[in-house]
Amino acid sequence: MNRDLDHEGAQRYSDSLLEGRPHDVFVSFPSLKSGESPHTAELISFCDARAFRQWAEQPRENRGPEYSTLKERIARGMLELAESAAPGLTELVDYVETSTPLTYEHYTAHPDGAFYGPPATPQRYRSSPLGPRTAIPGLFLSGQDAGSTGIMGAMMGGLAAACQVLGPRGYSTITSAVRESSATPVPHGARTLPEGKYHAVLVSKRRLTPSVWDVTLHVDGDIDHWAPGQFARLHVGDNAWRDYSIAGLDDHRLRLLISTRTGGRGSQFIEQADTGTRTVVETPLGGFGLAGSGRRRLFIATGTGIAPMLAMFAQAPGLEHDTLLFGCRHRDEDLTSLIDSPMPGRVVRCLSREEVPDTFHGRVTDALPEVIDGSDLDPDRTDVYLCGSAAMVSDTHRFLERAGYESIHTEPY
Repeated sequence: MNRDLDHEGAQRYSDSLLEGRPHDVFVSFPSLKSGESPHTAELISFCDARAFRQWAEQPRENRGPEYSTLKERIARGMLELAESAAPGLTELVDYVETSTPLTYEHYTAHPDGAFYGPPATPQRYRSSPLGPRTAIPGLFLSGQDAGSTGIMGAMMGGLAAACQVLGPRGYSTITSAVRESSATPVPHGARTLPEGKYHAVLVSKRRLTPSVWDVTLHVDGDIDHWAPGQFARLHVGDNAWRDYSIAGLDDHRLRLLISTRTGGRGSQFIEQADTGTRTVVETPLGGFGLAGSGRRRLFIATGTGIAPMLAMFAQAPGLEHDTLLFGCRHRDEDLTSLIDSPMPGRVVRCLSREEVPDTFHGRVTDALPEVIDGSDLDPDRTDVYLCGSAAMVSDTHRFLERAGYESIHTEPY
């Protein structure tokens, strides 16, 4: 949708987007195609990557209050424009996450976040060679970089690159392998997995609450370079994978806390799986972890967001000087009381839907001002770790930034 029919003022429109008045926005609803809930909406507009270079050297998820304020302004403007064509959309929004060219550059490694690859200009398509081959022997282009943009371009670019690598009979080799694999399924555990993926067997599962399982998997093979705070990607059937923070990893035993509240594929898998069920896990993944700065630590978690922190607690020196702010709805969902694990010296439990002695009645965002007020959690000498629902992480991060905290480490789910 556009404010007018003038599409020539790219730089002017980029500036207006940063001011919170986008000229145009593309709106789509991916969840309508997937059939899964909760529903999601994507709003996309274009901007000049140079406007974000001043934050390029700042760490991801911790680029400072000015960057956060800019993202909020951009998101608000895009939503307002979308509202003009889809009245009532704003009222349906529970959570907003905003990406910038820095976000795309981080996750796709494309300079300035230009994830569509080289510009699709006439000059490019007149150039030689066009396709996977390059002037450097043994170096091939793949995906969108090989020829065409978009999902189909990326898929065909990958196929073309694989054909070139395999030689003159590359395409027929690939199609034959696909037919053979479809006709003869490989027994689970018999096929060789790529680096970073491991065969695993469910050895135990224990229901902690009506919707949370404490799960242990035995992983075949040695997992190197794991750090507390990272996560594992679990195969839950067909081509579906789900990410879960690692609560512990010792002697090939991978421990996860899995919530089944959503009722999705991951929930169904763990509810139905019996001891001995075989699957595949990819790990370790993610960059969430202890900073090792020697400063005091404030941990803030809701629900199974405490999982990566359990791994941190087991290895964090001086844990008795740290603080944990944990939130859930009811007393019987308090994982800090149900799990046998080291805990920080100070634990503040928040129950949003039940009043219980020695607990805070409300959300963690309500308790946070009281927790940090008058304590020794000085913004300049405290590392903060957030993990939980994306909305909680976003709201808490915003509050901490405004309170002067700069060392904030996050892992939303």
